[in-house]
Amino acid sequence: MALSTAQRSLIEYRRERVASLRLRGLTEREIAEALPRLGIVNPQTGKPYSDVTVHNDLQVLEERWRAEAVRERAVHKANMLAEIREARREAWKAKDLVMVDRLMQREINLLGLDEPLQMHVEQNVQVVTDARERLAHLITQYAARAGAVADTERAN
Repeated sequence: MALSTAQRSLIEYRRERVASLRLRGLTEREIAEALPRLGIVNPQTGKPYSDVTVHNDLQVLEERWRAEAVRERAVHKANMLAEIREARREAWKAKDLVMVDRLMQREINLLGLDEPLQMHVEQNVQVVTDARERLAHLITQYAARAGAVADTERAN
């Protein structure tokens, strides 16, 4: 069921108040108790919103806040990268190789280009360990079979 524009507006207004109260340190229960004092009640029933509604609102808000933080971080990172590259262009013009090197290192750090590839190393170590264990097992089996064959030949 699609919500009307008016219903969406009411929900957003309630969530703005919920966000404001949460950012002031109130718990879910305290927020649910505070909403009626602010004149915010369920328009269909005229009763206060439940703790569950406040909880759901907070989940939506926290997801939005996380997404916004990621976007803001990405924008800030892009701006910093542009500034570093502009400064590097100027350093090249000035033939300041020390500064060029410093700015390149800052770009590498910002982009994480010098981070170790731990997952690949860890996975490869596990594969090597598994391969060594398998090889040791095969050698043991081979030795046991070879010993049994030798015992059979001696018996004959």
